[in-house]
Amino acid sequence: MDQLNEPLEAERKSYKVVYTIVDRGQDKKPIWLRIGAAFVNRDQSLNVRLDAYPQNGTLHIRDYVPLEEFRSRMREEPASLHRPTVGAA
Repeated sequence: MDQLNEPLEAERKSYKVVYTIVDRGQDKKPIWLRIGAAFVNRDQSLNVRLDAYPQNGTLHIRDYVPLEEFRSRMREEPASLHRPTVGAA
């Protein structure tokens, strides 16, 4: 990795995406709704910013992966990755 990309990589590692998982009942896949973002502080605690409040009270926080990178990884090794299906927010 070159020096120009190092700040971007560090920033990306500290950025996380916040979802709530909506159960739609029997025989239907759950919907992953993106409802905010989280940022890792120097002491490894999180600041969470929500655009919506989950009715079920549950947050699911994942590392951010750009869509292009995710698609590239999926072509290389599809069984080892999982990306939620994101519903319209």
